[in-house]
Amino acid sequence: MLRCLLRRKRSLVLYLAAFIVCYVAVSLLLYTNHDTPSIGSVGAPTHLKNPPPPHLRSSRTLLQRIENKGANLLRRIKIQTGLSDTWCDTVVQTNDLPQVGNGCYLRNKLICNGMPTIHSAFADMTDNQVVFVGIKYKNDSWHKEQYFCDFGDNIVTTTDPIVDDNLSFGGQPQYNMIITCPIPARVLAYLHKHEITTVSLHRSSELRYAYVNIPICATAKKKKFLSVCTMVKGMDYLIPDWLVYYMYMGVEHVYIYDNSHESDSTLPSTLKTFIDIGFVTIVPWSHTHTPWKTYLEVQIAHENDCMWRHRHDSYWMVKVDVDEFIQPMNQSKPKIIDYLTDPSYNHLAAVRMRNWFFARPWNASDEEKNALTVFERNTWRQPEPTLENRGRDKSIARPINIHHYKIHGVKLGGETYSLDPYTDLRLVHYRTDNPRHPRFRIHQFIRDQSMVTQWKEIEKWFAKYQQNVNS
Repeated sequence: MLRCLLRRKRSLVLYLAAFIVCYVAVSLLLYTNHDTPSIGSVGAPTHLKNPPPPHLRSSRTLLQRIENKGANLLRRIKIQTGLSDTWCDTVVQTNDLPQVGNGCYLRNKLICNGMPTIHSAFADMTDNQVVFVGIKYKNDSWHKEQYFCDFGDNIVTTTDPIVDDNLSFGGQPQYNMIITCPIPARVLAYLHKHEITTVSLHRSSELRYAYVNIPICATAKKKKFLSVCTMVKGMDYLIPDWLVYYMYMGVEHVYIYDNSHESDSTLPSTLKTFIDIGFVTIVPWSHTHTPWKTYLEVQIAHENDCMWRHRHDSYWMVKVDVDEFIQPMNQSKPKIIDYLTDPSYNHLAAVRMRNWFFARPWNASDEEKNALTVFERNTWRQPEPTLENRGRDKSIARPINIHHYKIHGVKLGGETYSLDPYTDLRLVHYRTDNPRHPRFRIHQFIRDQSMVTQWKEIEKWFAKYQQNVNS
């Protein structure tokens, strides 16, 4: 009896092993013959493709996404079975931003077995270094590895020591990784002239692992005192008034990382006026988060790309969402820039603003519910601002003094100074109008029309501004 059971068990194991081998073999065959791009590469330039008819575009996009998910699943099978120990050839297509002339961004993150995940790469022309921005797991030990940058023609430099991020910061911890390597003089000269080149990132201990031919573009040269950086997805209707508000408040430029798929994005047409006057740069950022992570992975990657890419051209960087408005509370200081000129702030990594929710009660009048602007639809606030360090604060950052950043503040860098929400700056948060939070409510209401009053002044100012631009 015992022998019979052992024989059956042995047969089951053999059958199971044969099934796994056949499954993996078929999967690899299908994946090898798959003609869609794998993770770590992208397809042909959008402008070279014949766009499908409008009635077929959405269905084709859906099919393409299903195809890509299938390819990514097969790739993970290869990684788990140890059969993908090959170079990760990332001859990637970038999105050029003609209104800036030097903005190259990866369409999606780079993933490869044996290499860290990379969301962006660019050439810092002040510190003369290539910067790679990535996200990692807490227990990943990429910081212990040595890498080198290959610029071609036998021009190679070794990466600088990597600062490990092991801080569990926030309710859903994410871990940053910044890799830098020096740019040789010959490559620098080429970048000053052409503003774009390519670099390959190799893992020194395992040369078969590499990201090959990653395009890198030179960082901006024009200096700005105050900029804004944010990421959006399908929230066009909130943005024009938000831009006018911050333009009035002294912001010189706004970088909007567009997380919508390229075929779905309407931002370039919605914000054409602001792009044409040089106030807005739309960054194509249709990156996808790892299946077992949240969208915060993509958000934090964009924040660290923004901080590092603009650490030398933006003295201060506002980090808020498009439903958040920084309101000056001192009548003698009507603009945001009035609060940032104190020389003692130069050493700071950020100034922190406390969140104050504005909304409307359930029985608000139809006139208020249907008002044209977010300010007029939400003229009620909570009695008190949200307590500090409860995951609601936002910051105006000093990029030069930051190494790692995460949504609500500095993770690794200089000191943060908290502003008084009653006498300095407060963060007016219209979360009720954000489609990502349709069930959000506040339960105590105090009438506050100060933002409506301020918006009326801003509308008059913007009308005069438009007249001067058009004259």
